[in-house]
Parts: sequence; structure tokens; C-alpha cells
Amino acid sequence: MALAIWWAPLNQDEGWYLMAARRVSQGQMPYRDFAFTQAPLFPYVFQFAQPLVENMGLLGGRLFNLFWMGMTYGVLLWSCRKACPKNLILFASLIVISLLGLNAFQAQYTATIKTYTLGGYFLSLGLLGWISYPHGRSKSTLVLTAFALAAAASTRITLGVFFIPFGLSLLLERKTKGNRPWILFAISGFLGLGLFFLPFVLQAPSAFLFNIYSFHVERLVESVWMLKAGFLSRTALSYLPAIAGLFLIIPRWKRWQPGMKSISLGVLLATLVHLFALFPYDDYQVVLYPALVLLLAIELPQLCPQKLQAKAGTFLLLICLCFTFASPQLQTWFSGKQNLIWFSQKTQSDLSRLRETANHLKEMAPQAETILTTDAYLAIETNLEIPQGLEMGPFSYFPSLEKHKAELYKVVNQQLVLDLLESKKFPLVALSGYGFRISNPMIKLTSEEDLEVIHAQLQRDYRPFSVVENFGQHQTTLRIYVLK
Repeated sequence: MALAIWWAPLNQDEGWYLMAARRVSQGQMPYRDFAFTQAPLFPYVFQFAQPLVENMGLLGGRLFNLFWMGMTYGVLLWSCRKACPKNLILFASLIVISLLGLNAFQAQYTATIKTYTLGGYFLSLGLLGWISYPHGRSKSTLVLTAFALAAAASTRITLGVFFIPFGLSLLLERKTKGNRPWILFAISGFLGLGLFFLPFVLQAPSAFLFNIYSFHVERLVESVWMLKAGFLSRTALSYLPAIAGLFLIIPRWKRWQPGMKSISLGVLLATLVHLFALFPYDDYQVVLYPALVLLLAIELPQLCPQKLQAKAGTFLLLICLCFTFASPQLQTWFSGKQNLIWFSQKTQSDLSRLRETANHLKEMAPQAETILTTDAYLAIETNLEIPQGLEMGPFSYFPSLEKHKAELYKVVNQQLVLDLLESKKFPLVALSGYGFRISNPMIKLTSEEDLEVIHAQLQRDYRPFSVVENFGQHQTTLRIYVLK
């Protein structure tokens, strides 16, 4: 995790997630005051990391992620104590640490500032409640489980599918347990979702619908089935030891511990939702992996006689260490761009280059308070403000959107970009290879003609100052301009 926090490649999402947290800390509201294309809870939690981020930049946000990862470990280990016999708790705990902690892919996207780590924590909390409920049948446990799942769905919306198998499980038990449990769970779930979502729907219904739904379904994709096959292939590669463990426990699914079948169905349903997304990124699975690890940690020890647990634990630890060392993910941390048959090695991490660039900007314009950039993590690292409409970084540019709609949804079209440049309110402009190059919501390359119009206005009002090579996500070239 220490390696991942410093060496994991930068991701444009990190900038706009932390920018959303900054806006909330300033008293603004997602959708109504700035664009935010995820469920609303994340920036309200991460606003508490603002002092860390102001002092340490992106590193502070990654360290805050580390805190939530530690909390998730604690909840999963507690769940093992709840669900496993005493003689199996140690082995179950080792499975959690090995499968979750010794996985380079999981480490990278746990460190990366996205909704995965926080969403995984709330999901784990809901699973702890679900596992605890059969032992005491406490109504308060059921209520807390529903609210934890609502918090998870309000962080990463696809986690809401866990309500389906949990609710159905309670519904199917109504003949023996009565109607009260499933009704209480349903009411608590609706109240929790209403608490987290309803204020935003009421404040900005059109912008909420646009951010949560329209932005995600208007994407243009080609080779749809190849993308889905790639998603499955890369997911299998990233989580191979855990998938091997699944093949061991599936044959005895009829003897699984109470609640485990519902958890497995929740993981399956959420995976299907990810698979049938227009563009299924394999890192979507990161938020589900703690649930899968918990399932394995509770069920795998049942297959192993106590006298073989020490050998099995050692074998598992060695397999996970080898798997981590062999992970192709590590190459993305330390390797630079490939030139023909030659590989280059990074001389510094992406995060280090970002910090160095931020210091350079602050030295060249110590009085600056604002910057015009689509690299939101650069604004985070320099503690400079960006104009309203660019909070989503490279996903802020909607060239085909009418001006009044762009202003309603708190994004920018071409005319609004030109107005920002012409206003001369920004002493610095910094554009990397992502600078207005992505046309949203289709997620396609901006036409060269449109880019030329923006660059022509830029050249009228600003002069080139410096160039930073190998900057940011995918190591593009950052060009810095100052006001004439």
C-alpha cells in the first residue's frame, strides 16, 4: 500500500473527486452548484480530508483513502469473528489479509481517489450487519444493515443491488420468521436512500438526472462485446487467487453459512451491472472485492481440517506474494512510455511529478489565486481555484450542449470556454493532453477544428511560459500559459 500510494499512476478522477469535496467544504451542493456524475455521499465524507489535502495535496487524499481501507479491514475481521467458529477465526483472518492486502490491482485502486474504498467500507459494514442478524435476530441490526447499504449505494450507486437478494431472503423467510423483518428492512432501506438522495433531487432535479443518468448512457462505444470480454478477462487476471477459491467453495454452496448465499448473489448482480455498462472498466470490481474476500474467508476454512490450517495458510500467503510480484499492474507503476522495442523507466512517480509541477507554478505566479485547467488534480495540488463549470476536469467539456443547458448542468461548452479565456480573469492556463480533448457525454475526441478555435483565443490573450513532459495520467505534455 505504501508503494501504491506513492507510485500508483495518477488518474484524472482523483482531481475532480477532490474538487467536489472542496466545493462541499465551501458550502456548495453537488448537482445544484457544480457537476458531479456519481452518487452524492463521497464529497460529504471527503470534505473532512480538506485540511490534509490543503497541506499535502493529492497525497493527503490518498492517505485519507488509506484510513478507510484500514476501517474496512477492521470490519471484515470483525465479521470473521461473528461468522466463524473460534478454531477457524485465525485462518479466516489470514485469508482476508492475504487476498485483500496482497493484490497489486486492488492496492492501486484502493490508493487511487475514487469511490471504491469508501463504498467498500460502507458495503462491508452492511455485510457485518447481515452476518450478525441471524445470531441475535435484533431488529436494530437489520435497520443498521439497511442504512449501511443505503450509504454504500449513495457512494457507489451500483451497490444498491445488494438490497435485492437481502430483501428477497427476508421475504422468503416470512412463513417462519414473520413479515416484520422484511418490512422493517424495506422501510429502513427506503428511508436511508431518501435521506441520502432526496435533498439533491428536490434542489436540482434536472441536473441530478443529467449527472446520474444521462451522462452515463449517452456514451458512444464500438466493439461492445469485445469490451465486455476484455472486462471479464482482466477481472479474472486481477483476482485469480480469489476466483480459484470460488471454485473450491461453490460445490458445497448448500452448506454455506447463513447469509452467505445472499452476499454471493449481491456480488454477482453488481458484477452483471458492471458488465452491461456501456463501457465496463475492470476497476469497477474493486468496490465489490471486499465482499468476495469475506465470502471466501468464511467458507474456505470449512474445507480445511484444523491440523492442516498452518500449512494451508502458509501456502496461501506464498501464492498471494508470488501473484502480487508477478502482477502486470506493477509495470504501470514503474515503466514509462515504450519507444519501439525499448522500455523507459520512470525517474519519479506521477505523484512526485505533479508535486514538482505545482511547486513550479506557485513559484512563477506566487500571487495567483486561480488557474484555468482541465487537470483538476493540478488545481488541487496548487490550492488554486478553477472556474465554475470545470469541476469535472476533462469531463467538463460538452461542445454540443446549448449554453443555457451547460449553465444549468454546471459544465462548459465551446462558447463558455472562449468567454472564460476572453475574460482574462485567470493569470495561469495549464492544458495537458486532456485539455478540452474529450467531448462529453459521448466521450469522443474533440474535432481539430473545435480545438483550433479554443487555441486561437488562448494565443490572443496568453503567451506560452513552460512545458512539462510526461505529466499526469498517461504521461502527456502539460503546456503552461501566462496572461499577456
